[in-house]
Formats: sequence, C-alpha cells, structure tokens
Amino acid sequence: MTRPPPPRPSPAAAATGLGELEQALSRIAVLLRAGSTAAGAVIALAGLAPPAETAPTLAALGLLAVWTCVFAARVRVGGLTPALCWLDLGVVSAVVLAESRVTSAAANGTGGSWVIMVATASVFILQGRFPDTLSPWAWLLPLAGGPVLGIAWYAGSGGHAAMPVVLVVQAVLCRLVAYTLYRAATSLDRSLDRRTRVQAEAAVRAAVRAAERDRRRELHDTVLATLTMVATGAVRSSSAQLRERARLDLAVLDAVAAGGGAAPPEGPARLDLALRGAVRARGADAGLRVALDAPPVELPGRVVAAIVGGVTEALTNAVRHSGAPSVDVRVAEPPGAGPRHGVLVTVSDAGRGFRPEAVAGHRRGVRESILGRMSDVGGHARVLAEPGVGTRVELRWPAPDSEAEDRGGAAAAEPAP
Repeated sequence: MTRPPPPRPSPAAAATGLGELEQALSRIAVLLRAGSTAAGAVIALAGLAPPAETAPTLAALGLLAVWTCVFAARVRVGGLTPALCWLDLGVVSAVVLAESRVTSAAANGTGGSWVIMVATASVFILQGRFPDTLSPWAWLLPLAGGPVLGIAWYAGSGGHAAMPVVLVVQAVLCRLVAYTLYRAATSLDRSLDRRTRVQAEAAVRAAVRAAERDRRRELHDTVLATLTMVATGAVRSSSAQLRERARLDLAVLDAVAAGGGAAPPEGPARLDLALRGAVRARGADAGLRVALDAPPVELPGRVVAAIVGGVTEALTNAVRHSGAPSVDVRVAEPPGAGPRHGVLVTVSDAGRGFRPEAVAGHRRGVRESILGRMSDVGGHARVLAEPGVGTRVELRWPAPDSEAEDRGGAAAAEPAP
C-alpha cells in the first residue's frame, strides 16, 4: 500500500522538518543564481576574446542579471516554486545555446567556460523544489534539467559531448541527495506529529483527572463536610446556619451534576476578602471562634481559590477533631521573602493534635483538599501536629525552592509551637 504524502507545511509552521528544509534550499537557490551570474560576468568580461562576440556576450549577461533579480524577488515573496525552477532552466538554456558566441576559443565546450557555472547552478536549483507526492514520475521530472541543458550545450558548443554527460551525472546525483533529504525531513515531521498528538492526548487526560479531583474536593469540602458536622453534633440540625449551608450544598450538587462546578475567578483577587467570607461562614456553621489577621493581599484568582479551599478544610478539621474552642488564621509574608514575593497563611489551634503519619491513606481531607490544592497551583502546604500540643497548617505560595523536598505535599510530623 502506498503511504500517503505528508501535508505541505504552511509558512507559519515551517520551523522544522520539510518546511525548514525547503526554506533553506530556497535561500541556497538564490545564492547559486546570484553567485554564478556574478562570477560568470567577471570571467566573461575578463576573458572576452574571439570567437566570443561582445554584443551576444553583453546580451547574455544582461539577460542573466535581469533574471537573477526577478528570481530572487519571486523566491522572497512566494518561495521556490516549480514555475520558477522551469523558467530558470529556460533562461539558462537560451544562454547555453549561445555558448560558442559568448566564450573564447580556449574555453568553448570545456569545463573552464563561465557558461558551465550558470548551467550547473540551474541543475542544482531544479532539485531544490520537492514534489507534493512520492510518485517516481514526479521525482524523475527534475532530472530532465540535465539532458535539456546537455542538448543545449551540445548544440551551442558545436558538438562537444563531454560536458553534457557531466550535466546529466550532476542532475542524477543532486536528485539522489534531494530525495534523501526529503525522506529525512518528512520522517522528522511525522515523528513530531506523533509526539504532538501524544502530548495533546496526555494533556487532555491530565485535564480530565484535574477536573475530577476538583469535583471530589468540592464535594468533600461542602456536602460531606456538612453531613459530617451534623452526624458528629458539631452543628444543631435546627439551626439557621445549617439550612443555609444545605442550600449552598444543593447548589454545588446541581453544578456537579451538570458537569460544571465553581470555577476560580479570572485575573487577580483579594485574598483577605475571600478569607473573611470563608472564615465567617465556617465559623458560624460550627460555632467556632476564628481570629483572622489578614492584611490586604492580591493574588491570582486560582491561587486565592486554592488557599481559601485549604483554609476552609483546615477549619473543618479543627471543628471535627481538635476540640479547640478557637482557631487563629494569619496571613503574612514568607520568611526570607521580600514584599510582594508570595504569601504564607497559617491556621493553628491548641487542640488535641494528632500524628500525621497515622492518618489513613484513603482519607482525602489533608491529602487532596489541602496539600493537593496547593500543589496544583504551584504552592506548598504542610501540616505540623503533635498529640496534646495542637495543629498548625501552613499554606505557602509560591512554593519555596529551598523546600523542594516537601513539594509533593507530604505532611511533616513536627511539634507545633
């Protein structure tokens, strides 16, 4: 089965593979045409001697000079097209037909003629344009340049047969090199396409997993948290706060069922204002006294959402497990960081405490709702706790490079001060 050809690269996507190769060969074609014309003019004028005639020589050089300018301008605008290649062959063939009238007797029909440089450049230029198909006939067509120029040379030089053979051999060798480059470039393009597809598929899978994590966290932090507080008696079933909480939780369930959820705000957001609202709602739900110290801080919306979610989960855990009547929430600059270089939020209580390493692996509260949230936005979180001393949760953004070992969100079992 014939393998279908790869798509032609657009100018915008021609940074690698076939597109870059064609651009490079187009530049080389212009250099060959301009260089061979300039060198030919110098040699022709310096060696002007019978049987070379002045008028035909100047006419041939003038034709080449004009064509070189047109050729360079067209390549600059539209690239090296097949039409340009064949026009170049036609112009050069006309010059080659006049070989005996534009070269000296010593150079006529030999490799020392300036015309041979111009003809050889045309053979090379023909190979610089790749066909849009792998069809053998399409690839053999540029080989016609060698025989065409060879016939013109034979006629123009008065029957010299050596150089036509050289031109045909040059065409064959150049075509083989061009075909090799083409296959290598298209193979590279296919490899890049495969890698791009794999990366795109991986990105889609990662996005799906991230969305699923967000839904689970939202359910854990809203519906499940409310049910747990009711079951443990942390909030009275007849309270107005519970009814409001249930109304909000139903809205969350509706959004999740519809395939959506609470999206973080776009652009910057005020962390202090968001924390005040979250602390007020969670404290009122459970009758918990929360002391909030939060100066005005503006951060990216997704970071604010992650920090508020982590703080809310920490307050929920304090209500359910610590037994402490109050919790402190403080916002400050991270140690060693200058102004506007990040934020450190701490949630601390003097309750029962616990051993972080003893938390079951299937529990999602700390692992996902706190550590996972901060990790997803490039931040860092850790839980410092000890039985009988209390618990402190630290949420830092961005994650400190000096604490790279903690980036995975592992809880540290250190005593809280």
